[in-house]
Amino acid sequence: MTEKLVMLALVLALEGAAGTGGGGIGRFGYAANAALRQQLDESFDRVRPQTTEADDRFLILVNKDHPLPDDYEVELQGAPYGNCSVSAEMYPALRQMLEDGQQEGLQFVVASGYRNANYQQGLLDEDIRDFMAEGMDYEEAYEEATKDTMPAGHSEHSTGLAVDIVSASYQMLNDGLESKPEIQWLQKHCAEYGFILRYPKEKEDITKIVYESWHFRYVGEKAAKEIMERGITLEEYVEEREKDADGSKESLTEWKLPGLRESWPGDVGRELCSLIGDCIP
Repeated sequence: MTEKLVMLALVLALEGAAGTGGGGIGRFGYAANAALRQQLDESFDRVRPQTTEADDRFLILVNKDHPLPDDYEVELQGAPYGNCSVSAEMYPALRQMLEDGQQEGLQFVVASGYRNANYQQGLLDEDIRDFMAEGMDYEEAYEEATKDTMPAGHSEHSTGLAVDIVSASYQMLNDGLESKPEIQWLQKHCAEYGFILRYPKEKEDITKIVYESWHFRYVGEKAAKEIMERGITLEEYVEEREKDADGSKESLTEWKLPGLRESWPGDVGRELCSLIGDCIP
């Protein structure tokens, strides 16, 4: 709690007392309540996780359990270093990342970007047929195929914010790609440009997708740095944000500011009361 806020509370308390005509500190007046409420809400804002609409849009979670919203729209632009399209909002960051890598002597190819629903479903159907040709029934083949290929409406590629990036010297999406200097550089530096390695090792139980060294997802620089530094997944990050948001809403619903100590619940209220001390009856 800042000194300025404490002083404001004291002034408002004294003004409220003067309005009652009594000799002691009484309840705050309506104007004082409104002003103090605004100050306290601003105090909450300083500690509450802050996001912009763009941040929220970039953090959209799409996986087996979270389909892409029916009303989702994305403006597309041709991807740099590839024959595909990506989100126009993501394009500048993607281009800068790849150009900086090129300056290090690396050669990238954006192998895959945006996919519409029909194309995505076609990829899955093809994988299912391949597994069934090996002797699996449809359910077994579907389960195996969806370890790395999502059905239509559940693929990150349909957001326009996901890209598969390979080395120009090795354009196979398999385990061999991990050893290439292009992929190693991307995994080390991607967060600086707002990207994360979307399906990391030893997180398959959370993402439900096998490790893909080539699949990068744009989430914005702030989120990307935290996710990559902490070694967590987008699923974990989004879940934490939702819990924080729910906690903030619960705290805000408690604010009742009549000027009585017992009516000021919550950590900020208790701290304010302790600082003001006996000025509030």
